[in-house]
Amino acid sequence: MPLLYAHTTRSGSAFEPQRNLMTSTRHLDGGSSVAADSAGNVFVAWHGNALDGPEGEQARRVWLARSSDDGGTFSPEVAISPAETGTCGCCGLRIAASGHNVQVLYRAATQMVHRDIHALRSSDRGRTFTAGKVDEWEIGACPMSSMAIVPGDTPIYAWEHDGQVAFRAEGDRAFEPTAADTQVATARRKHPRLAVGKGGAVLMAWATGTGWNKGGAVGWQLFADGAPLGEVQARDGLPVWSFPAVAAVGDRFVLLY
Repeated sequence: MPLLYAHTTRSGSAFEPQRNLMTSTRHLDGGSSVAADSAGNVFVAWHGNALDGPEGEQARRVWLARSSDDGGTFSPEVAISPAETGTCGCCGLRIAASGHNVQVLYRAATQMVHRDIHALRSSDRGRTFTAGKVDEWEIGACPMSSMAIVPGDTPIYAWEHDGQVAFRAEGDRAFEPTAADTQVATARRKHPRLAVGKGGAVLMAWATGTGWNKGGAVGWQLFADGAPLGEVQARDGLPVWSFPAVAAVGDRFVLLY
C-alpha cells in the first residue's frame, strides 16, 4: 500500500503527478499526517515496518519524509520514534509545525499492551527529535484512536483515553491530562480536535458514540485556563468514518463536520 503525495502546479489549476513517499517502509496503516511551515519545509509522517525489518506492531516505527522546497522533492524517510515503543497499528498519528518546531503525537504498542501516547519534539525543523510520554493506557487491543496538536513553542496535545478525551499544554512539569468533561455521563468519546482563539481560549471537539462502520454525534466544549466554560454541547448526525474539525477565525470559532 503506497503513501501518495501530490501538490498543485504553479498555476494552481491542477495537481502534479502523485508520488509514493514510502521507499523503505511497508504496511501503511492508520493513515498519515502532513504539516508545513513558512520557510518552505513540508513534513509527512506515518508509521509502518521497515522493508528489511520484522513484522508486527512492536516493530513498527514512526517515519518522517522531509522537503525543504515546498514539497517539490523529499528526502528518503527516516525513523524518528524509539524502537522500543512500537506503534499501535490502526491508530492515526498527528504532526504539526511552527517556526523551527515540529511535533508528532503517536500511540505506542509496547509489549502489545502499553498503548501509551508519546510526543516527539524537534526544535531544528525536523532534523532531530526527542521523545516523551504524554499518557499511559494499558489495553490489550488497538483502540483505533486519533489525536490533535496545536503547534508552537508550548504545544497543546489532545488524545483519547478509555472513552474520554483530554488535552494538555506542554510545560516544564510532567504531562497531566485535563479531562474534557468529567460531569456529564455520555457515550464514549474519540478523535479530539483543538483550536486556540484570542486570549488563549481553547475549543475542543470530538466524535461521540462512533465505531467500526458506525456514525454518531459531535460534541464540543470551550475552555479557558484549562477549565471548562459552560456545558458540553452536542449535535447528532456525524456520518460513518467521520470526525469534526475546528478552527479559530478572527474572534470566533468554526466547527465543521
